[in-house]
Amino acid sequence: MPLGCAPEDEIPRNPTWVGHILPMLKKHRADPRAAALMDYKGVIGRRHELMARCSHPPRADDRVFPPGLSKDFRAVFARFLSGRDGAGGQPLLFDINDPQQLKDTLQLAAEVELATLPPYLGAMYSIKDRHTGGNNGAIRSAISSVVYQEMAHFALVCNMLVSISGQPNFTDKDNIISYPTELPGGLHPGLCVRIRKASIEQMQVFMEIEKPLKTRVPKKDETTGIWYVDKTCDLVEEDNTIGYMYEQIKTSMETLFNNDSITFEHEHHQVEYMEHGLGIKKILSLDDAKEAINVILEQGEGGVPGASETGLDPVDDTTGDMAHYFMFSEVFYGRKIVRNDDPSTGFKYSGEAFELDPAGVYNMMDDPDYRCLTADSSEYKQAVKFAGKYHDMLVSLTSSFNGTPSDMSSAVTDMRALRALAPMAMKADNGLGTGETIGTPFQEPPANT
Repeated sequence: MPLGCAPEDEIPRNPTWVGHILPMLKKHRADPRAAALMDYKGVIGRRHELMARCSHPPRADDRVFPPGLSKDFRAVFARFLSGRDGAGGQPLLFDINDPQQLKDTLQLAAEVELATLPPYLGAMYSIKDRHTGGNNGAIRSAISSVVYQEMAHFALVCNMLVSISGQPNFTDKDNIISYPTELPGGLHPGLCVRIRKASIEQMQVFMEIEKPLKTRVPKKDETTGIWYVDKTCDLVEEDNTIGYMYEQIKTSMETLFNNDSITFEHEHHQVEYMEHGLGIKKILSLDDAKEAINVILEQGEGGVPGASETGLDPVDDTTGDMAHYFMFSEVFYGRKIVRNDDPSTGFKYSGEAFELDPAGVYNMMDDPDYRCLTADSSEYKQAVKFAGKYHDMLVSLTSSFNGTPSDMSSAVTDMRALRALAPMAMKADNGLGTGETIGTPFQEPPANT
């Protein structure tokens, strides 16, 4: 397969989706053709067609490649599609072999953590409190605990990036996520992530986001109606998960540290924040970094030995905490998890009821967007105010990890302000005649605000 006009020695031997293809496509994302190519699963599905296209000269009317993507891009893209060493295997999602690739992947990991916050927050804010007729308080509290842990995971990843001389950035237009979206970096390809009111369907999306590398497919006891997991349940293994990304990061960190390619420094540019149970610690050694990744895996998707290896035990015995995946699954199945007497043999969804009552949820519009509202209306102003405060939080987070660690307190204050603004946005009709409310627009505010 011709590799285009780029000199052979300038083409990476093993281009990856995260390190090479996605950054180039992001520069042209305004073109629908480039945006279509940013779908990792779609690209893999059209692999042979796209490889053939790579040999064609650039044309303004090309239906696949924007003219701004050079011949060099086509050469790199063709080699990416040909798999490791051109052997025809699966195109590489990650291949972290040098410090810059590690920095790029840690930036991606931080973006992934940040991408989950608006959907989780939107669902949480949509649940009415007890003063407004809501009876889903326990579910709201569960989602709230996930949000705080995701904030901590995000900060730990940023500290890792800073410690190896990286500079986290979340205000660049290329890094601002619009919803609906896929997770950054091609993780969980095909999963559509949206900001929607709390529902069983949204809990299922959250389960997919947090899905471990290995999971058991629950079975239903037809006599009792109880769902359960044991050794007879199919064990499903998946790559391209968040856990897969973190395992790659951990392995590469160890390799690069052992061959003296990276050190863990810059203590004074890192954030330490232990209030509200966040547990954000500085990363000053390889052991610190590995411990932080283990915490992220354990809390997020059940990366403890029982859950990660057999898919049978959802609880971390050292903390008693249940991973996010299993917390969301309790809402999905409508009951709390009860572990077997021998936790290594499985568990059942047979505990107290944990059902989501739709009557206790505001009818928020999907993927709230102030641009859908009548300009200068009260609804528009309310939505823009929320979007502006969310942007303030992103600015504070970026500055927190770029020389001003004290700005983390400002970011936490901004998050509290979002929580205060949310009830009004959840109650206010969107004025579009749909019977839905404005909801919480997590987007870049207008330039003049």
